[in-house]
Amino acid sequence: MNSIKKGEKYHNLEFIKMKMNFNKFKNMSKDYIKKKNSVPTLPIPRIQINKEKFTNENSLVWLGHSTILGNLDSVSFIIDPMLTNRASPFNWIGPKRFNGSLTPINELPNIDVILITHNHYDHLDKNTILSLKDNVKAIYVPFDNKQILIKWGVQETKIREFDWFGDILFNGVKFAFCPTQHFSGRSLTDRDKYLWGSWAVFGKEHSIYISGDSGYNEHFKMINERYGSFDIACIECGAYNDNWSEIHMIPEESVQASIDLKAKVMLPMHWAGFDLSMHSWDEPIARAEKIAIDLGVTITTPIIGQILNLNKPIQNEKWWKKL
Repeated sequence: MNSIKKGEKYHNLEFIKMKMNFNKFKNMSKDYIKKKNSVPTLPIPRIQINKEKFTNENSLVWLGHSTILGNLDSVSFIIDPMLTNRASPFNWIGPKRFNGSLTPINELPNIDVILITHNHYDHLDKNTILSLKDNVKAIYVPFDNKQILIKWGVQETKIREFDWFGDILFNGVKFAFCPTQHFSGRSLTDRDKYLWGSWAVFGKEHSIYISGDSGYNEHFKMINERYGSFDIACIECGAYNDNWSEIHMIPEESVQASIDLKAKVMLPMHWAGFDLSMHSWDEPIARAEKIAIDLGVTITTPIIGQILNLNKPIQNEKWWKKL
């Protein structure tokens, strides 16, 4: 399957329309100011990554929000590395990372491959890329995103662009770029001029899916039909709102997406990093946990930096309830 591009703009598999207008935006802004429990009262707990353990086993590490670090068959990779304090083009304004949740870049192990799902500021971060670019072997991005990295000084020979369901082997590990229902853009004038998507990663014995950002639709079933089940699916479940329900899932849809993918374990992500919507900071995980129990879905809720062995990637300490 190829992505859908008309003129300069990419499109989703189905037409979507944001439900926002001026009055809704005005009311939403008032609600945003009035809302409570938008940030945790205590620092988010974090564990320093055990580099030796990470390197010596097939493993996965959640680094907060939507950044995932993985190791399959001795190939290390990081998805949407966003390891700075603001999800913004400016360092003085914009969504600020929750206290305690930032993993310093110098604590990361050696990384072979960077994967980018889309170019929003909370997923593609210039300073993080600049810190990693010289020491990685490859950077895989959606169509038309290469130009951004080249402008930042990334070596062009390291960058490879992908269409939906395009894939590549790196030292025996398969990386496949998959569809999502979302959008792209880093300014007021470039909306949808760059492709967006998700990633599936396959080793000899294990498989991982990372959703990026997406509304709920049939593409999750489509991905399962193409690639089969996954050992673990990292699915976005935060920053949702009725006004943008077609581009971000509510937690109940996120859990259903993991069912559609036939994932053995779901790791909820895209929460506990930034205040990006109207809900309380811990509502996403509370709702995801409840519906997962109701539907018999196994979820894992690691502390930031905690290594999950892919043979048994379960961690169920309810750390957020202590904050």
